[in-house]
Amino acid sequence: MKKYLSLIIVVIGLNNCKVQKMPLDCKNLIAPSLESSSLFPQNEIVRDTMSKKIKLIFEQKFDDSMSVFVNEKLVNKTKVFTNASLGVSTNFISLDYGIYTSMPKITLVLSNNKATCVSFYPVLGKRIAYINFIKELWDIEMSNVIRGI
Repeated sequence: MKKYLSLIIVVIGLNNCKVQKMPLDCKNLIAPSLESSSLFPQNEIVRDTMSKKIKLIFEQKFDDSMSVFVNEKLVNKTKVFTNASLGVSTNFISLDYGIYTSMPKITLVLSNNKATCVSFYPVLGKRIAYINFIKELWDIEMSNVIRGI
Protein backbone atom coordinates (compact mmCIF):
# COMPACT_ATOMS: atom_id res chain seq x y z
CA MET A 1 0.00 0.00 0.00
CA LYS A 2 2.84 2.43 0.85
CA LYS A 3 4.38 1.72 -2.54
CA TYR A 4 1.21 2.79 -4.38
CA LEU A 5 0.76 5.84 -2.16
CA SER A 6 4.34 6.93 -2.92
CA LEU A 7 3.74 6.45 -6.64
CA ILE A 8 0.57 8.56 -6.50
CA ILE A 9 2.40 11.35 -4.65
CA VAL A 10 5.25 11.31 -7.20
CA VAL A 11 2.78 11.48 -10.13
CA ILE A 12 0.88 14.37 -8.50
CA GLY A 13 4.18 16.16 -7.83
CA LEU A 14 5.31 15.74 -11.44
CA ASN A 15 2.02 17.16 -12.71
CA ASN A 16 2.52 20.26 -10.57
CA CYS A 17 6.10 20.75 -11.91
CA LYS A 18 5.13 20.98 -15.58
CA VAL A 19 6.33 24.03 -17.49
CA GLN A 20 3.40 26.36 -17.98
CA LYS A 21 2.59 26.72 -21.66
CA MET A 22 0.82 29.58 -23.37
CA PRO A 23 -2.95 29.12 -22.88
CA LEU A 24 -3.84 30.47 -26.30
CA ASP A 25 -2.60 30.75 -29.85
CA CYS A 26 -1.66 34.39 -30.38
CA LYS A 27 -1.93 35.20 -34.09
CA ASN A 28 -0.89 38.84 -33.68
CA LEU A 29 2.76 38.72 -34.85
CA ILE A 30 4.26 42.14 -35.53
CA ALA A 31 7.64 43.43 -36.65
CA PRO A 32 8.96 46.00 -34.17
CA SER A 33 9.96 49.40 -35.46
CA LEU A 34 13.56 50.49 -34.94
CA GLU A 35 14.46 53.69 -33.13
CA SER A 36 17.51 55.60 -34.24
CA SER A 37 19.82 56.61 -31.40
CA SER A 38 20.61 59.84 -33.26
CA LEU A 39 17.11 61.09 -32.38
CA PHE A 40 18.08 61.22 -28.69
CA PRO A 41 21.68 62.49 -28.49
CA GLN A 42 21.26 63.68 -24.88
CA ASN A 43 20.07 60.29 -23.55
CA GLU A 44 22.20 57.36 -22.46
CA ILE A 45 22.82 54.71 -25.09
CA VAL A 46 23.28 51.02 -24.31
CA ARG A 47 26.76 50.12 -25.56
CA ASP A 48 26.75 46.32 -25.22
CA THR A 49 24.62 45.81 -28.31
CA MET A 50 25.60 42.22 -29.10
CA SER A 51 24.41 40.85 -25.77
CA LYS A 52 21.36 38.63 -26.12
CA LYS A 53 19.45 40.36 -23.36
CA ILE A 54 16.45 42.58 -23.72
CA LYS A 55 14.58 44.86 -21.35
CA LEU A 56 10.82 45.20 -21.87
CA ILE A 57 9.61 48.67 -20.89
CA PHE A 58 5.86 49.19 -20.84
CA GLU A 59 4.76 52.68 -21.78
CA GLN A 60 1.24 53.99 -22.28
CA LYS A 61 -2.12 52.58 -21.20
CA PHE A 62 -1.29 49.52 -19.13
CA ASP A 63 -3.29 48.56 -16.05
CA ASP A 64 -3.52 44.81 -16.20
CA SER A 65 -1.73 41.57 -15.44
CA MET A 66 0.88 40.70 -18.06
CA SER A 67 2.14 37.24 -18.94
CA VAL A 68 5.39 37.02 -20.90
CA PHE A 69 6.12 33.88 -22.90
CA VAL A 70 9.32 32.98 -24.72
CA ASN A 71 8.77 30.31 -27.36
CA GLU A 72 5.35 29.67 -25.76
CA LYS A 73 6.75 28.98 -22.27
CA LEU A 74 5.77 31.31 -19.44
CA VAL A 75 8.81 33.20 -18.12
CA ASN A 76 7.18 36.06 -16.23
CA LYS A 77 3.77 37.09 -14.91
CA THR A 78 3.31 40.45 -13.25
CA LYS A 79 0.94 43.36 -12.80
CA VAL A 80 1.76 46.23 -15.15
CA PHE A 81 0.46 49.69 -14.31
CA THR A 82 1.41 52.80 -16.26
CA ASN A 83 2.10 55.79 -14.07
CA ALA A 84 0.09 58.64 -15.62
CA SER A 85 2.58 61.31 -14.55
CA LEU A 86 5.62 59.43 -15.93
CA GLY A 87 3.92 57.91 -18.97
CA VAL A 88 5.64 54.57 -18.33
CA SER A 89 5.25 51.61 -16.04
CA THR A 90 7.57 51.19 -13.11
CA ASN A 91 7.69 47.46 -14.02
CA PHE A 92 10.54 46.39 -16.27
CA ILE A 93 11.04 42.84 -17.40
CA SER A 94 14.52 41.67 -18.34
CA LEU A 95 14.90 38.64 -20.58
CA ASP A 96 18.06 36.75 -21.47
CA TYR A 97 17.56 34.89 -24.74
CA GLY A 98 21.18 33.77 -25.08
CA ILE A 99 20.19 30.20 -24.18
CA TYR A 100 18.27 29.78 -27.45
CA THR A 101 20.01 28.66 -30.64
CA SER A 102 17.72 30.76 -32.83
CA MET A 103 15.93 34.04 -32.25
CA PRO A 104 13.04 33.30 -29.85
CA LYS A 105 9.48 34.50 -30.25
CA ILE A 106 8.35 36.71 -27.36
CA THR A 107 4.61 36.81 -26.68
CA LEU A 108 2.89 39.29 -24.36
CA VAL A 109 -0.60 38.48 -23.09
CA LEU A 110 -2.80 40.81 -21.05
CA SER A 111 -4.98 38.87 -18.55
CA ASN A 112 -4.78 35.71 -20.69
CA ASN A 113 -7.05 37.36 -23.24
CA LYS A 114 -6.51 36.24 -26.85
CA ALA A 115 -7.73 39.59 -28.14
CA THR A 116 -5.00 41.40 -26.23
CA CYS A 117 -1.84 39.54 -27.12
CA VAL A 118 1.12 40.25 -29.36
CA SER A 119 4.15 38.29 -30.49
CA PHE A 120 7.45 39.59 -31.85
CA TYR A 121 11.03 38.58 -32.44
CA PRO A 122 13.74 40.70 -30.79
CA VAL A 123 16.17 42.49 -33.06
CA LEU A 124 19.79 41.50 -32.49
CA GLY A 125 21.75 44.59 -31.50
CA LYS A 126 18.77 46.32 -29.89
CA ARG A 127 18.56 45.89 -26.12
CA ILE A 128 15.34 47.71 -25.17
CA ALA A 129 11.76 47.12 -26.32
CA TYR A 130 9.41 50.02 -25.62
CA ILE A 131 5.90 48.58 -25.61
CA ASN A 132 2.66 50.51 -26.03
CA PHE A 133 -0.94 49.34 -26.10
CA ILE A 134 -3.29 52.14 -27.15
CA LYS A 135 -6.87 51.73 -28.38
CA GLU A 136 -6.45 47.95 -28.70
CA LEU A 137 -3.35 48.38 -30.91
CA TRP A 138 0.16 47.22 -30.01
CA ASP A 139 3.30 49.14 -30.88
CA ILE A 140 6.76 47.81 -30.13
CA GLU A 141 9.85 49.93 -30.69
CA MET A 142 13.31 48.38 -30.42
CA SER A 143 16.07 50.71 -29.28
CA ASN A 144 19.40 51.12 -27.56
CA VAL A 145 18.42 54.47 -26.09
CA ILE A 146 17.52 54.73 -22.42
CA ARG A 147 14.91 57.46 -22.49
CA GLY A 148 14.72 59.90 -19.59
CA ILE A 149 12.53 57.84 -17.28
